[in-house]
Amino acid sequence: MADTRQNDLAVSTTPRAGAAAIQVVIGLDFGTSSTKVVVRRRGESRAEVIAPTWPAPSHPWFVTPSVVRVKGGRLSFGTEALTSLGGVLLRSLKVKLLDTRVTTIRIGTEEVSVDLLVTIFLIRVLGDVRARLDERHGTGGYRVYLNLAAPMSHLEDRTLKERYLRIAGAVYESVFGAETLRVGEDSLLAELRSRFSRAFSPDAVVPDQSIRRYDVLPETIAPLVSLLHDPATDPGMYAVVDVGAGTTEMSISCLKVESNGRRTISCYHDETQQLGGDDFDRADSQAPDLHEATAKELVTRFRKQFNRTWESGRRKDAALPWHVEQWGETTVILTGGGAHRAPIDQHLNLTNRSDGPWRQMCSGSRRFKYAVRWHRPSSSALEFPLAPDASNDERSEIHLLAVAHGLSFHRQEWPIVYPPESVEVQEGREQIERPEPGWYQSE
Repeated sequence: MADTRQNDLAVSTTPRAGAAAIQVVIGLDFGTSSTKVVVRRRGESRAEVIAPTWPAPSHPWFVTPSVVRVKGGRLSFGTEALTSLGGVLLRSLKVKLLDTRVTTIRIGTEEVSVDLLVTIFLIRVLGDVRARLDERHGTGGYRVYLNLAAPMSHLEDRTLKERYLRIAGAVYESVFGAETLRVGEDSLLAELRSRFSRAFSPDAVVPDQSIRRYDVLPETIAPLVSLLHDPATDPGMYAVVDVGAGTTEMSISCLKVESNGRRTISCYHDETQQLGGDDFDRADSQAPDLHEATAKELVTRFRKQFNRTWESGRRKDAALPWHVEQWGETTVILTGGGAHRAPIDQHLNLTNRSDGPWRQMCSGSRRFKYAVRWHRPSSSALEFPLAPDASNDERSEIHLLAVAHGLSFHRQEWPIVYPPESVEVQEGREQIERPEPGWYQSE
């Protein structure tokens, strides 16, 4: 008898035939504080930013606040949820997904699934995207591939990825499947809960990658893809630091240009931790005596992750003396709103001092060149409704699109990542994923 459990996640029933169908890749960056969407026609070098119909106060014009309000059993989302009154306003849903022990949120007397709330929110966001695609290409005139990022490294957290895949599957089929679901303001929570009652059950099967048209990809790697396709990025070593509201992703990579002109990025090491701008906000709200200690602990956690990422990557080249020199010339690339924090900025720039820790880490290299800059996808890479007289603040916020921009490239256009079996480069050494205690861990 055929296994019908896959129907719980609804394997795509959208007709696959039709060579003339336009292929569209959607990069969906579901963040702790805000959600960004970038759409690209596959094979084209320029993508389009899909901004919300109603921008939210005190937010960049191209983001949707990642919030849901439940009032009287009815739902509102994004700007509407943020500016309404009454009921329960739910924030930081992404962070709740990271804790496998947290599956529900109490709303009044009821326990509501976190996965369900995230799913409904993303259906609302992508419902507007579909409406714009229908206007442009006609209903059924295009084929969608959805890339959603999760806060994990390229080694992937299987439990977290499966949780995200269940959500992505429910979202994809509800928006782009055969039986579409329209979620609007004032949608009834009870009706939506009934519709998805089986989608997140433990026995629901996630469709194989060869079948589905959606995927969950590492949040550490997405900015690298954006960087790789930026013609202004020169070959060299890059440490990417993406500080969001709830998580921080870091990676150390080498960009090269091959003899045939093809640009590639090899990621030596990447990792993520639950640390972001919201943590610094909470520290700022504490009493002065507590604030100083908390802020110092947050900066220490950031510094250890930064140093550990760099050192873990460098060890992979430790057995190759002719590669060691390149580690003395590294550019730190910043993305994410949390990277504006003064303590983070101070640490990254203090590193450039002659007695700073970076020079200590580069002691094996005769060359030393260290720079810190922001990565902002250029206007040649992104099409967005930014007025010619837009302020510098509006233009500077484009760095928030790095993850969504990277996700808008088809998976086949993503960079090379060292596989786990390539980590152990010297006989007798522990694997980098379990490094021996070092100065960067015991600070």
